[in-house]
Amino acid sequence: MYSRLRACYNCPKNYTDCLREDCILADGILKTVEIVNRELPGPYIQVCRGDKIVVNVQNKLRSERVTSIHWHGLKQRNTPFMDGVGMVTQWPILPHTKFQYKFKTDDPGTHFWHAHSGIQRS
Repeated sequence: MYSRLRACYNCPKNYTDCLREDCILADGILKTVEIVNRELPGPYIQVCRGDKIVVNVQNKLRSERVTSIHWHGLKQRNTPFMDGVGMVTQWPILPHTKFQYKFKTDDPGTHFWHAHSGIQRS
């Protein structure tokens, strides 16, 4: 999650992400990478303290791999199965399936999210 300077009343209520592979310029050379919504880095999610975060993930990876999203640095109070660590806090998201992350945050700051399955990384 990235925090941007924007008024709290303008926070998004729901954000749908589509995980997929594309060939883009990354690290100065063309290579296949797994990206979200055709963006590298992936889209930021701006929320206010106490907001409920809802993120819909569709696993459309052509490689037929599982995936999950880890919300780095956010404490999962009463929502331990939303932490996104596959095979530890949740089952990974299987190919061609969807998963909805839904949790409330009270942790102020600039945080990031990233894939947390196998060799996937942000």
